[in-house]
Amino acid sequence: MNFNGGQPVLYLKTLLRFSNRLLKRNLVKSRVASYLLKIFEKLLLRPAARILLKSNTNSQISHTEFTAYLNHQASFENLNFEPFKSPPSISIFALYLPQFQPIKINDDNWGEGFSEWTNLAGSRPLFNGHVQPIIPGKLGFYDLRNRETIREQIKLAKLAGLSGFIVMIYWFEDHSVMAESLTDIAEICNDEKFYFVFEWANEPWTKRWDGLESNVILKQNKTLSYESATKLAFSVSNFLRMPYYFKFRDRPLFFIYNPGYFKNDAVSILRDAFDSCDIDVFAIGMQTFNLDSENILALGYDESCEYFPHNMDLYTVAAHRKLLPLTIDVAIESYPATVKNVTGSITRNGIPSCFPSWDNSPRRKFQGSNVYVDCYASDFGNWLEDSINRSLDREKVGLLGLVVINAWNEWGEGAVLEPSRNSGYAYLNTLNRVVKMNE
Repeated sequence: MNFNGGQPVLYLKTLLRFSNRLLKRNLVKSRVASYLLKIFEKLLLRPAARILLKSNTNSQISHTEFTAYLNHQASFENLNFEPFKSPPSISIFALYLPQFQPIKINDDNWGEGFSEWTNLAGSRPLFNGHVQPIIPGKLGFYDLRNRETIREQIKLAKLAGLSGFIVMIYWFEDHSVMAESLTDIAEICNDEKFYFVFEWANEPWTKRWDGLESNVILKQNKTLSYESATKLAFSVSNFLRMPYYFKFRDRPLFFIYNPGYFKNDAVSILRDAFDSCDIDVFAIGMQTFNLDSENILALGYDESCEYFPHNMDLYTVAAHRKLLPLTIDVAIESYPATVKNVTGSITRNGIPSCFPSWDNSPRRKFQGSNVYVDCYASDFGNWLEDSINRSLDREKVGLLGLVVINAWNEWGEGAVLEPSRNSGYAYLNTLNRVVKMNE
């Protein structure tokens, strides 16, 4: 039997954990099947695991070295930034998630003290070769109520070559969630001369983290009212007037996560609401949920933006399942092959985007996770360079020149530029190197 990389123990542990999950979650309804599973586990899996642990050909490798191999420590890099002689001419923004502090609604629904870190800390490998958990490095398990943490993030992002953050905001009918964090982020961005813009995550909050209509925690209405849009516009208008809120031709950018969510003419309503604040927004719709650039522009948006891994069916390459039990609902994709396909595409439109890695199993576990394997900074660098070239081509014809990286700190979805204990500063070093090439 091929255990792919000499990790039979991990494979057997995966089977054991999964069989236990089946039993605990009552997914196995048949009493006979349940007994057979217990016998299989007790008589075959456990003894086999002990035998393989003793006879493993890699047994001479120390536990530390084995763990390092398992977590791709071979790609670990220390900080190695090249200073910029002048501010980078390329505008590169990374999506920024502000959900790293306890808030009441999460306490009520998930338990006291819940934040994005809760899912990450409980993450485990789902299959042989699965790199989990991804542990934060320099910045640690931070709390965004600490303003100094935000300042450290911005300083690090600037040194690496980022131009700014696209900060997620959460507006529901008549109120904003985590409004205090927005104030902190905006003020510190201005202090540090670092650009920021907002992206409205206009979908429901759900317990499945999918924005759909089941297990809803906070509802998002399907029609945007002028009253709600006006309240939203007034709540963020002072931020959009700040010197370091990013603008295109004097128009502040405002991203919409799901432009197809609303059933009425939400873009016109939103424009009218911002007009009442004397603000002419540059509305950008994200290419999510099978909406392409043409669809989004037809809805009245000024521009569209790629939002990979959304709409990646044309480019994604499935990876070998590596002995993954077929009953586990996990899509495993090859990052290098996908990067090669997406960078070679001639049909892409809108603001170009890329992501350093992707793995939403900390949130979804084995129920619909999407995992990209073999994610290395070198391939990310190739994708980023391609995105920059596409952005420069857009600038030549008068369009908004911008590159969007998903993301700075989406730890729950494995899309992270921030330093980690797994890869160190590899992704930020790559960002710095690619931006320097275009200085």
